[in-house]
Amino acid sequence: MRLLLRPFVFTAAAVVGVLGFIAWLPSSWWLVELTASWRVQILLGALALGAIALALRGWIAVSIAVATVVLCGPSVASAFLRATPDAPDGASTLRVGHVNLQKQPLPLDDIVKEARARRTDVFVLMSVRAEDRENLPARVGEYAIFVPPLARDFAMLTRERIVAIIDPYVYALPGSSISVAVELDDGTRVSLLGLHTQSPMTPNRTSGRNVQLRAIGEWANDRDGPHVAFGDFNTTPWSHEFERVLRDADLDSSLDGFGLQPSWPARLGPFGITIDHLLHSSDLVTVGRATGPTFGSEHRSLWVTLAVR
Repeated sequence: MRLLLRPFVFTAAAVVGVLGFIAWLPSSWWLVELTASWRVQILLGALALGAIALALRGWIAVSIAVATVVLCGPSVASAFLRATPDAPDGASTLRVGHVNLQKQPLPLDDIVKEARARRTDVFVLMSVRAEDRENLPARVGEYAIFVPPLARDFAMLTRERIVAIIDPYVYALPGSSISVAVELDDGTRVSLLGLHTQSPMTPNRTSGRNVQLRAIGEWANDRDGPHVAFGDFNTTPWSHEFERVLRDADLDSSLDGFGLQPSWPARLGPFGITIDHLLHSSDLVTVGRATGPTFGSEHRSLWVTLAVR
């Protein structure tokens, strides 16, 4: 039986090994980008196949599995190993959230209830149906509702005062974007950018998505003071383009130290991928981060608590 199983395990390990190598490559090519999105799943497959191959004494398959773990493991482990900072004493906080509704019916009451429970200050609704967007009230309880005139499917709940509306379309940001500045109770002004990039399912769409991601850097470099970019980036932390955004825009990822927190597709639970993000300038620090309800879509909502350094 052992001899019969070895070829199948070797073949599976070889496939996972090739995928792991492709996912490891520092490239923006669309096939690499798509493969890198599943780096965690590739890593789990390599660990499982390595254990099976070890039991079967299939040493070549074991070697391939170990090599795959070496390639993919460190970047995945870093999401857990970085320390989560504490909020500075007396610091002002800003709680930001968003959900990509994917044109599903808008359960506004449920969203407001969740936002209240999490003491959220700003919550952005993405991919809102036109009929829902047109019928939004001006306010719900303590939340004012802002519907940007240019973003075709966005809306925002806020209990912070909006002090500026920033035109996101002077950059190559996606048509689904919203940008405002809010003022905290201590007078700190924080610039916010919520966006939904296009999915990278073809070479052309990947190139377009990359342009949209790089525009985040242009937006961030034009901001004075604390600033935050968040939303459905349609890319994972293992993406070369994601790393480029962090580097070129000098932004920090809220994910650091908080684990993987996959957000799509919700039906896969912990085996999904992390494509909803929040990035922030270095004068802010992430002190809380969690995914939450889907509100009917395939994206889990994202909730992040920031503190001013």
